[in-house]
Amino acid sequence: MSAVAKCPSTGTVLVAVPGDELRRQLIGFLATLGYACVAMSRLEAALRMLQGSSAGLEILVGDVPLPEAESVAAAVAAARLTMRMLFLSSEPESVTRNVVPNPGVMFVEKPFAWCDLKAVLSAMSGASPACGC
Repeated sequence: MSAVAKCPSTGTVLVAVPGDELRRQLIGFLATLGYACVAMSRLEAALRMLQGSSAGLEILVGDVPLPEAESVAAAVAAARLTMRMLFLSSEPESVTRNVVPNPGVMFVEKPFAWCDLKAVLSAMSGASPACGC
């Protein structure tokens, strides 16, 4: 992970990523941006948590195959949660066609550059565009 300029960020991100290495890297990266993280290795567990309570969680970052992404987006919408969602996937056509049109949902294609991920997170949280890499 290359050095990235820190922008003022606050809030808590739910990181639902099955791969230990990517989850560890995402948590470290989000911490450099000022976010606190709650980490889970399975999106299903994150979905159960969201259905119980999402108090304090602002953004869900999930590395998912398409069917799970659709389920989570639908569950968040049905519960009328204001949480924003960022899905990481190597299946851009399916995700952008079936999931991203929902309000509050963004997508980053894998593999990605940390600077690109930071730009999307900044846009989602309303951070200044001047917060560059």
